[in-house]
Amino acid sequence: MSLDVLLADERAEARKEGRRQGREEGRREGKAEGKLEAQRIGVKKFVQNVRELDQSDDWIMSKLIKDYGATFSKSELKKLMLEVEQE
Repeated sequence: MSLDVLLADERAEARKEGRRQGREEGRREGKAEGKLEAQRIGVKKFVQNVRELDQSDDWIMSKLIKDYGATFSKSELKKLMLEVEQE
């Protein structure tokens, strides 16, 4: 085989491998995004339900920090609470 044919084969294999790695990375990122979005929805539903029970925002925030503090910052949780008010 000529050098050109060998190089073309290597480039084709490299492209295939790159596409495979890209798909795998996309799946991982998609799963992480989906999980985060599900948690956002969970926070909003929690806030809606607890507000119906006339709980204070301070009480709600303390529960959110306890349950979701590892995933969301306090400012992100406040933002999600405000989004519930606007919906």
